Amino acid sequence: MNDSASQEPKPQRIALLGHELRTPLNAIIGYAEAMTLETFGPLPAPYGEHAATLHRAAVHLLTLVDDLTDQAQAESGVWAGARTTFDPVTLAEDVAGLLRPRARNSLVTLTVTGEGGLGMAHGDRRAMRQILLNLLDNALKFTAQGGEIRVDLSGEADVLCLDVRDTGGAAGEQGPGLGLRLVRALAGAQGGAVEMTPISDAGMMVSVRLPILTEP
Repeated sequence: MNDSASQEPKPQRIALLGHELRTPLNAIIGYAEAMTLETFGPLPAPYGEHAATLHRAAVHLLTLVDDLTDQAQAESGVWAGARTTFDPVTLAEDVAGLLRPRARNSLVTLTVTGEGGLGMAHGDRRAMRQILLNLLDNALKFTAQGGEIRVDLSGEADVLCLDVRDTGGAAGEQGPGLGLRLVRALAGAQGGAVEMTPISDAGMMVSVRLPILTEP
């Protein structure tokens, strides 16, 4: 086997592939959404349901493409994130709000707590959002019905401390395993670190430390 064939694609190649995939996926998403909203006229019930399913699947694929591209850039040191000022507790609440319907369907309690006086963060808001989404998505996969997931935010000097705890107990869904690797890549690109610690009988705590509480 050629040695070059066994190496992972360079970030530039992944970015190009991502661009090539985004164009048709965005077209599929657009047409599926138009059919779901019956923009071009009413559809029989089965076709409307299929269009909604197609839309969800295409959005999911587009998310995976974006995650792969971001991971490749972050791991190669060419992450081009934008540094902005944001409230980390509000961001965590917003992300948790997106996943609470799924948590309720699984009878899982999802809470966010923020240390009083934490203040504003000065870092890559988009990367922080992706970190939270991937950590909560992963926790939901492995938390059994009746369990709990808790997001705790606090500050130590200039470091934002993010701890995501879950009670575990579920086998979890099989997937590409991109979530935690992306979290590590995004945290590392900002000079941060990620640590995983087993808790209780089946639970897990993922701790992310990001030096983003310093004034810009």
